[in-house]
Amino acid sequence: MKGLEALRDEVLACAADDLTATTIPRVDLYRVSQPMALPPEIYPPFVSLILQGEKRLQVGAQSIRYSAGEMFTASFDLPATGDITEASEASPYLAVRLTLDFAAISDLLHQMPVTALPATNKGISVNRVDDALADVWLRMVRLLTKPEEIAVMAPLVEREMLYRLLQGTQGGVLRQAAELNGHFAKIRKALVWLRAH
Repeated sequence: MKGLEALRDEVLACAADDLTATTIPRVDLYRVSQPMALPPEIYPPFVSLILQGEKRLQVGAQSIRYSAGEMFTASFDLPATGDITEASEASPYLAVRLTLDFAAISDLLHQMPVTALPATNKGISVNRVDDALADVWLRMVRLLTKPEEIAVMAPLVEREMLYRLLQGTQGGVLRQAAELNGHFAKIRKALVWLRAH
């Protein structure tokens, strides 16, 4: 997939070792040059696309592996441990992550047809990226070389990305992120309380 290869090259050029916070709101890059155990943490609701290498997340009793060309989506704060299982100096683990904006998702859902995919009850999803989504990710990352465009263009590209995600196999998981009174909204509120206390 050409878009995925171009995106990998862009992230390889922009990402420093470990997590790189970018100048685009809620967008981070990740680069790791050797296999490593990840510390336990609570991931915010996010969608992450691996461009090179492989990662394993342990969510409770569930072990989830995903690799190049696959996206992981979580609709709630996710306590997890894990490992980068494939990475090297010559071929580092590379990923790009977007932390979800509930207000933007909710706004889109009010404009989308009711035939869009219903919410699931899993809260997490792993799916292959398609050409259209790879292109949106690529346009988002390329904004890093045009900082004067970020304020105007990044929200538009993010909105398109969320729309395409909602229309795809991740749609049910993302719908959960925007629910105000559903099961996962209650989990989010409980996690916020636990963090604060």
